[in-house]
Amino acid sequence: MSTITLWIQLENEPSPEKYTPNGLSATADLADFAALLCQDIEAFSKLKGRDLQFFTGGDHIPLLVDTLLTGVPNNSAENPLVIRYPLSSTPVHVRYNLSTSKGSVTLPHTTGLWHRLRQEVYKKFEALRDDDPKFYFVHHLGEGKDGDDIMDELQLNAIVEETSPKQKKREISLGIKIEGKKAYGEYTLKEVSRLFVKEEWNNIGNAPQFDIESLPRVEPQSDPIDTEYKYFIDSLKNWDSIFCGEIPNEATARCFISIFMGCAIL
Repeated sequence: MSTITLWIQLENEPSPEKYTPNGLSATADLADFAALLCQDIEAFSKLKGRDLQFFTGGDHIPLLVDTLLTGVPNNSAENPLVIRYPLSSTPVHVRYNLSTSKGSVTLPHTTGLWHRLRQEVYKKFEALRDDDPKFYFVHHLGEGKDGDDIMDELQLNAIVEETSPKQKKREISLGIKIEGKKAYGEYTLKEVSRLFVKEEWNNIGNAPQFDIESLPRVEPQSDPIDTEYKYFIDSLKNWDSIFCGEIPNEATARCFISIFMGCAIL
């Protein structure tokens, strides 16, 4: 029986280690390896082989359980065989938001929670795919209060473990932050005035009063015709009906603003 040695790394552990699966032949696959690990590693003593998942190192590319141990691709200290395993049997329901856009997902409570959650929000929000910005999470505590920033899997798992299960699941609420960017609502008047007019207004009283009469008069090229007026009014009424006469957030306001802008251009 030939000796096989693999570089393995338990997911979320800081470094890999060499492991020799004694008792397995060169024709053994990852299913055989998983069963052996459950007997040999204390952290897996209450698990079954089917509870384990295998991935290649940094890219976290999943491997099928019938992959031969001798066929694990490019196994090395830099590209170890990563082993994902359950942390509890209680699923985690995550509510998340990026500015005013929201979503939710229920994920198994495994060592892969961090990677699964990042994949989920990455697919959900185009802003996270444009130029591939760095992003992180912040823990929403409720009542408008935020907790710690969550920069890695260890911080996320600590929050989940501190959350008591309710109705057979743990529930957490997270905000998504893009490094170097803030949501519109997080900017102060002082920051906005410095950015756009190169002045600092500490409060609205410091801002110069806008006088519409001071603007130069622009003569329209032609007066709107009756059908254009009707289109404008009907468009406003249509959106007003859809939103039941309310404008609860910025996204809703944009629907109405776009009508004014579109008709002005036409």
